[in-house]
Amino acid sequence: MDAAPSRARRRTTSESPSSPARSPRPWEHGDEEEHEEAADEDSFDDRNTLVASVDSFLLTANWPSYAIAHAAAFAECALVSLFFPDRAWAPFRSGPLLLALGLALVVVGQAVRSAAMLEAGASFNHQVQTRKAGSHTLVTTGIYGLMRHPSYFGFYYWSLGTQLVLGNVLCFCAYAAILWVFFNGRIKVEEAKLVEFFRRDYLDYRMRVPTMMPFIP
Repeated sequence: MDAAPSRARRRTTSESPSSPARSPRPWEHGDEEEHEEAADEDSFDDRNTLVASVDSFLLTANWPSYAIAHAAAFAECALVSLFFPDRAWAPFRSGPLLLALGLALVVVGQAVRSAAMLEAGASFNHQVQTRKAGSHTLVTTGIYGLMRHPSYFGFYYWSLGTQLVLGNVLCFCAYAAILWVFFNGRIKVEEAKLVEFFRRDYLDYRMRVPTMMPFIP
C-alpha cells in the first residue's frame, strides 16, 4: 500500500550554504497533503520521501479497519475458490471483461494517487490537518486541476478494482458502500476547513473542479 512521506527535513549534500532558498511546494489541506512550516525552508526535498516509518503506512494509520478489509477480501476469495471452484460469478460470461476492468481500475487508481503524492512531495500526510500555516497555499494545478481530492479518487477506484480482479462480489459491494460513506464524510469536513482557510479561492475552485467520485460533486 502507499507509503506517505513523514514530516522529515534535511539538507541535501549537493546544497551549499550559499544556495538560494527553495520555494515551498504547493499544498492542499485536507486531501492528505500537509505542508509544514519548516524553520529552514531550503532543507526540504520537494519530490522525494525522506523518511518512512511504520506510521507512514495505512496498515497502522487506519487500524484495525484496514486490516479487517483486507482479511475479508482474502477470506472471500479463499473460501469461494475452495468450496465453489466452478462458480460463474460474472453474469453473461462477462468474467474476462470484468477482470480487465478491475485491472484498469487498479492501474488508474494507483497512477492518480501516486500523481497526487508527487505533487505534494515530502508534504504528503495521511492525517487531516486543522491549522493553516503561513506557507500553505492551495493547489489547483496538475492533477488537482482535473479533480479535487485525487488521492481519495485513486484509493476508491483502486480498492474496487482489486475486488473485481479477485472476483469478490460481497467485498466489492461492501468496499463501494463503506468507502463512499467514509470519503463523503471526510471530504465534507476537510472542505469546511478549506473554505475557512482559503475562502473565495476555494469556493471558486470547488465550483470549477469535480471530485469525479460517484454522488460527491
